[in-house]
Amino acid sequence: MTGPTAPPVLIVGAGSADPDQFARSLAHLLNLALMLLICANLKVRDWRSVRRSIAVFCVGGMVVSGLVAVQFVAFNLYDDLSYARVLGPLSPTRAPGLAEAYVPRGEPLLRRPNGPFSEPSIAGWFLIFTAAVALSSRSGHPRLAAATALASGLGARLTLSLTRI
Repeated sequence: MTGPTAPPVLIVGAGSADPDQFARSLAHLLNLALMLLICANLKVRDWRSVRRSIAVFCVGGMVVSGLVAVQFVAFNLYDDLSYARVLGPLSPTRAPGLAEAYVPRGEPLLRRPNGPFSEPSIAGWFLIFTAAVALSSRSGHPRLAAATALASGLGARLTLSLTRI
C-alpha cells in the first residue's frame, strides 16, 4: 500500500511565490546534476598529470567542509555569527539577490553555514561537486577520496541547502 504522492517539483516551483528564485535554484540543480554525471563517467588513463591537482582540490574541499562544520556549530550552538564572513574584506560583498553579504538572520530553526562562499547553496553545491570529483578519483587516491567524500557529504548536509540534495 502506498501513500499519497507529492506533486512534481517543477509544478510546485512554477506556482511558487518567487518563480525567479526557483528558476535560479533549478539552474544550480541542473548544473550540479550535469557535473555529477560528467565526474561519474570520467576515465583518467594517466594519473600522473592530474594526481597532484586532484589531491589539492580534495584537501581544499575538506578544509571548506571543516569551516562549514565550525560555522554550523558556532551559529546554532553558540549564537556566534563572527565566522559568517571568514575572508574578511575578501568575502563577497553581496549575496545573490541581496543588497549585502549573506549573514544568517532572524530566528530560523537552524542557521545555515555558508563557508567562504556568498551563500549556503553555493557551499552545498561546491561540497557535492568535491565529493563527486573525489569519488571519480578513487583509483588514484583511495584513502583521500574516501575521506574527502565523507567530509564533503557531511559539510553539504550541514548547509541545509536543497541544492545539495
